[in-house]
Amino acid sequence: MHVRPPDASRDEPAWLCDVGFGAGPLEPLRLIDGEEAVQDGWGFRLRRGRTVTTWSPNTAEWELHQRGPDGWVQRHTFVLDEVFRIDFEVGNHYVSTSARSPFTTRPFAQRFAPDSLRVLDGRALKITRPDGTAEARTLDPEDLPRTLEEEFGIALEDKDRVRLTEVVRA
Repeated sequence: MHVRPPDASRDEPAWLCDVGFGAGPLEPLRLIDGEEAVQDGWGFRLRRGRTVTTWSPNTAEWELHQRGPDGWVQRHTFVLDEVFRIDFEVGNHYVSTSARSPFTTRPFAQRFAPDSLRVLDGRALKITRPDGTAEARTLDPEDLPRTLEEEFGIALEDKDRVRLTEVVRA
């Protein structure tokens, strides 16, 4: 989401606020081409990308990059065109219901914090630190409910704990 304070002049930059991508940034970034920021050890960069014409004439794409151990990694692209609630509802419906969505076929959780990026993908848990070091392990199905609670702050009800374990075991 990008925002411009209501009292800001057109000469002042807008700000990019990540409200759900999952891996940052933790704080707003000024929407300026080439702007780099370090937030709690995590490096981010915004760059103006190619010009696309699929949404509206001459719309500039923006790219969000994150510094990794091997250099900059492009995390996602976006445009500054206006979007509507239905755009989010359609995307949410797909990722939460489609058999082709990766989120309906296995457990997936991600938590980005100043000290780490935690990713649970199926039974694989990976924890990456801002300096690029990482640890990974494969969990037993019975460990998933406790891991969701301890690592991600997601406390399941007893029936959901049992169901999760059974589904992953199958």
